[in-house]
Amino acid sequence: MSRPLALHPSAKINLTLRVGPVRADGFHDVRTVMQSIAVSDTLTVTPRKGPFGLTTRTPGVPADRTNLVWRAADLVWRAPRDAPASRAMSR
Repeated sequence: MSRPLALHPSAKINLTLRVGPVRADGFHDVRTVMQSIAVSDTLTVTPRKGPFGLTTRTPGVPADRTNLVWRAADLVWRAPRDAPASRAMSR
């Protein structure tokens, strides 16, 4: 198995936020102006056999299918294995 991957997504604050009506997929269109701040979370992804699991040390943060990390992992897991390769870069 591969080694754990630690990610540090930066925190941000919304200076303005406009939320549109609920779309058919259950999400909203949003318009926002954001500013990053010098705070980050740590997200550690560890390969393992068996079903996906999520733990959190923050009281009140759900560790179930309602958590956005869980939902994103579920989408990646369900993606077709023959989908074209892709690459992302952030600067």
